[in-house]
Amino acid sequence: MASLNREPNGHYTIQLVCSDTKRRSIRLGPVNKKTANEVKLKVEGLHALKVSNLPIDAETAAWVNGIGNDLSEKLAAVGLIPKRVSSTVGAFLANYLEQRRGDSKPATAVTIHRVVTDLTAFLGANADMRAVTVEHAEGLSDTTKTSNSHRPRPTVGSRWRRCCSGMRSS
Repeated sequence: MASLNREPNGHYTIQLVCSDTKRRSIRLGPVNKKTANEVKLKVEGLHALKVSNLPIDAETAAWVNGIGNDLSEKLAAVGLIPKRVSSTVGAFLANYLEQRRGDSKPATAVTIHRVVTDLTAFLGANADMRAVTVEHAEGLSDTTKTSNSHRPRPTVGSRWRRCCSGMRSS
């Protein structure tokens, strides 16, 4: 059970007793009471799932995915969700290439390597994976089609499908 407290400065704090019997505080800052109460209900749900060792339901997972980094860090600090880690495009694609290299035929591995090279060149190796959007994919599609105009159409299509497959796995 969590409690919602209003501090003298008008900010709200959620307090709950964790499984280690310590009282933890999640400071929400300057939000209205309705928002603070909604967050409290979600925190109670996360706490109940954590205590009972059950998986997060789809609705709660979608909510956790949609919250900002500040609240995410606060929830991770009290142990309700795992800490968010953000990967760079280069590291993610290198990891993806290694995973696929083990279960692919040699020619497929070469194609995947070419796609990884194209994606890294387009997005940049140091780009944050969280910053990659649909607009990036559309820009990559346009670039792939124009820069590969000398290649046969099936080759371009095959590379584009591989790009989409790789980005879906992220």
